[in-house]
Amino acid sequence: MKQRMKQRMNKFLIIVSMTLWTMPVLKAQDTTPRDTLQLGEAVVKGSRVVCRPDGRVVFPSREMTAAASSGYSLLNMLHLPGVKVDDVGESITAANPLTGTVTVRINDVAATAADMRALLPTEVEKVELIDRPGLRYGEGVGIVINIVTRRATAGHVVGAGATFAPKTDMGKGNAHIRANRGADEWSVGYAGYYMRMDGMTGNERTDYLMADGTHRLVERNTHDVILQQTSHELQTRYSRLGTDGTAMVATLSMAFYHAPRNDKRTDVTYAEGTHDTQTAANSEKTASPLLDLYMKTNFGPNRNQTVVANATGAYTHTDYAYLFASAPSSFGYRTKGRAYRLQSEAIYENRLRPFTLTAGLRHTQKYVCNDYRGDATLLSQMRTSHLYAFTQVQGATGRLRYMAGLGLSREYYRQGDLIYDHVWLRPKLNLALPLSRCLNLNYTLTSAPAASKLQNMSGMVITTNEMEVTEGNPQFIMCRRDEHTLTLSLQKPRLYSHLTALYRHNAHPAMQHIRRTDDNRFAKT
Repeated sequence: MKQRMKQRMNKFLIIVSMTLWTMPVLKAQDTTPRDTLQLGEAVVKGSRVVCRPDGRVVFPSREMTAAASSGYSLLNMLHLPGVKVDDVGESITAANPLTGTVTVRINDVAATAADMRALLPTEVEKVELIDRPGLRYGEGVGIVINIVTRRATAGHVVGAGATFAPKTDMGKGNAHIRANRGADEWSVGYAGYYMRMDGMTGNERTDYLMADGTHRLVERNTHDVILQQTSHELQTRYSRLGTDGTAMVATLSMAFYHAPRNDKRTDVTYAEGTHDTQTAANSEKTASPLLDLYMKTNFGPNRNQTVVANATGAYTHTDYAYLFASAPSSFGYRTKGRAYRLQSEAIYENRLRPFTLTAGLRHTQKYVCNDYRGDATLLSQMRTSHLYAFTQVQGATGRLRYMAGLGLSREYYRQGDLIYDHVWLRPKLNLALPLSRCLNLNYTLTSAPAASKLQNMSGMVITTNEMEVTEGNPQFIMCRRDEHTLTLSLQKPRLYSHLTALYRHNAHPAMQHIRRTDDNRFAKT
């Protein structure tokens, strides 16, 4: 089959990338509270960007906070190195996908899109960019952005926004209200999205190697593509932030997603001269409530010790329908899915003079049940559990900044009679050395398990077209992934550039397998 799907792939990956950023000149703050940052025994004044062992701190100018309309637009103005901000699409990602995901927090509390929309830029005091995040921020997190704000003693904020693109038939809007009195704050936010796309086309040519050694050429021209989506999200939140750094946050949200149409028509031409017309259509409807509880408290003689606790419970209900039809045959099914997730974590941090000690425990429990009815009938039930304990130290010795951590995780999975239960050792090391005032060298080592994608583990066999089917594999497979990253970065007031080399080793990875079936079709697993 000549869509060049590799049966095997190398276990090693070496990537070298270079990124160049330019930043406009921005005025420094002229007020003492926003221009002064306490870093250990040193006080730095009048600097818009301040480097620290795990990243940098950026103080936005008054002109920027006055011009910004939301948290997204403010971060877009800051031009944070290594971060891509789309204030229209309301997304924040890493410039280099190999870096990992980007997590945004407001006053060290995980922020949602609704929180970023309701954020008043004029309340922002500083933005902390952590490009060497520790284990406490989660798995796969490469960059952490923490927005530190000043809160008014009393008041309220009401806001709304909308975006329309008539030519593409897309529109989205949001509204929020936030009120606070003393240390207490209440907020309610809504966001809606609608999109319809049609007129898209596609062309595909495939060369199939049949069992008798002959080749079968198939050309597919896709047209009449219609994609329609609607989503709604409602969030309400209560928070209490004390002057001593203590915090308590409760968030309740409800999300709805509806895709009534995802249709396409394909004209198929075979090398022997025959023709066929195929149609494929699917629809999906999802509802997902979520409850999140967060608490942070500081204690100790100098308030240098912190305990953070967080618990999240979520439920997702999904209705999905799929239909494939051609002249000789058709295939269709409906799915009703239910998913429950409970996640909790507790983190202890002690900021000692030579270093900072962090230890934590994270646990996730998930249950997924999918009931397939129609031409394919299957009841798939998956239970997964993840338990992760870690500790790390972070500090500096001379000019060398370091972060060393060690974690231990237990991964459990069960589907039917298949059971996977394994314990993994997970070390992490980061070393940063300033070579000059503007030039820095950074090395990171991570070792962690990489799991199969759960959406490919249902055991279902789905017809893609007249020649291909997709088979799920309920066998849970995890492999160890070791990564070594070396970064040389140059930072000046108006310029940021870095050169990164990555070496990745996947031991016994789970790969896609393509086999020829007895009826001369191709099954992808």
